[in-house]
Amino acid sequence: ILHRDISVGNILIALDGKGGLLIDWELALNLNRKARTMRQWFTGTWQFMSVRLLQQISNRHDPNDDMESFLWVLVFVFLRYYPGSLSLDEAYESLNAIFNEQSNARGK
Repeated sequence: ILHRDISVGNILIALDGKGGLLIDWELALNLNRKARTMRQWFTGTWQFMSVRLLQQISNRHDPNDDMESFLWVLVFVFLRYYPGSLSLDEAYESLNAIFNEQSNARGK
């Protein structure tokens, strides 16, 4: 099953850090069933989507795309919560520059 919307907001971590839960499964796709139609729109939170999907809308979502989304979530959480020399405002500014940058190169 592909989740197709791996993002920071869809992963819950227990307060003790000993467990977690992936939520928000309404965009999930069962790979054992043949798709009747191909969707012509993006599914997921674009800041955490794979580069391959962002570059070409017609690409089908596959397990590697979900794995890359987990990687982007890990990068985001590390940059957000790792103790460093940046102030909170500077950290948010950096995260915004990395995760909200847009390009017109999509869909070529």
